[in-house]
Formats: sequence, structure tokens, C-alpha cells
Amino acid sequence: VTLTLSQQLFAGGMGRVTIMKKKMYIAAFGLFLASFAFRFTGLLDNHPFWVDEFSTANQARLILQHGLSYFTNTGINVEHNNYIYHVLVAFFFTFLGQHEWVARLPSVIIGSLVPVAVLFLGMAAYNFRVGLLAAILTTTSYFQIVWSRQARGYMLQELLSVLAFMLYIRVIANKKHSKWTYISFVGICILGILTHFSYWLILGTLAIHFVLL
Repeated sequence: VTLTLSQQLFAGGMGRVTIMKKKMYIAAFGLFLASFAFRFTGLLDNHPFWVDEFSTANQARLILQHGLSYFTNTGINVEHNNYIYHVLVAFFFTFLGQHEWVARLPSVIIGSLVPVAVLFLGMAAYNFRVGLLAAILTTTSYFQIVWSRQARGYMLQELLSVLAFMLYIRVIANKKHSKWTYISFVGICILGILTHFSYWLILGTLAIHFVLL
């Protein structure tokens, strides 16, 4: 069967897209594994908490003790920032026990996802090469590794910020995206606000940019 020139060009274009997707998925998987290795190593040494981590563990215990009433009970001291991370720690405490390393494990996993999100952000803003280089730097960054090993919501806040920027770029670059892109963007923003009030700064930045477009 002889293909027309248009069919050949279309087939070639589809082939390149498929190869790029494979490269992207392989890179994302490799980045996560490398990031997790850097961040998990030594976690089981169970180093004692520092001040803010004590607060995280205490809030997670309160969630396990009071259940949903934790969010409305005025008789307990509730930390209104980092809601999402406290719930994650409580979930991990339920299945893995109440240990220092368990309280830090959600941050390790989330911190390992940040380079993957940076890869997609770089691809949305520039191209695969830029995204990959930025993701590698994020994977091996001393500061990223250190903060990914704390029982706090820092990395969750960073992950949600990167995802918000990525989705925002996709929306303004092509307003014909499916409704799920918009729903995802709104969902990420809500999670960001529930994680920390400072997320409003991220939303304010995006709003200013959108107005100035």
C-alpha cells in the first residue's frame, strides 16, 4: 500500500509525538525514583523532631482522637495552616504507627513528586529539554532534599504551587482545553489554600498576570 505525502507526514508526526510521550514518562518515572532515593535515605534513623514537627505530630494525633470533630471542636488547639498535611500524617500514623519517620514519609513522597511537576512545568513553559534540566536540578538540590525530610507541609505547598503554575500556563496558552483542565486548576488552588494561607500570594500573582495579559 502506497501512502500519500499527507499520510506519510501525518504518520511521521504521530510517531514523533509517541516517542516524545515515551521520553516524558520515562523521565518522570526516573526522576521520581532518583528523588525518592535521595530523600528517603537515612529516614529510618528516626531522628528526634524539631519544634515545628512536634506540632505536626500533635495535630495528627488530635485528628485521630477526635475524627471530623477536630475541625469544629473549639476545645482543642487546632493549627489552621497545614490542614492537608496533618490529615496525611494522621493517615500514615493509622497504618504505619506513630513514629518520627512516619510523620516525615508523606513529605518525602511529595518532595519526590516535585521534580516531576517541575518537568511538566518546564515543558508547558518552554520544552522537554528545559523541563528535564530544571527537574534534575530540583532532584539534586540540597535545600529540596532537606525540606523534603521534614514533617511539615513545605513540599506540599511547593508541589501545589508548581502544579498551579503549570495548569495556568496551559489554560492561557490554549483556552480550548477540556473542562478537566479548569477543574484541576480550581481543585489544586483549593488544596493550596487549605495547605497554607500564604497560597493566596500564589493566586494573587496569577491574577495580576492574567489582568495584565
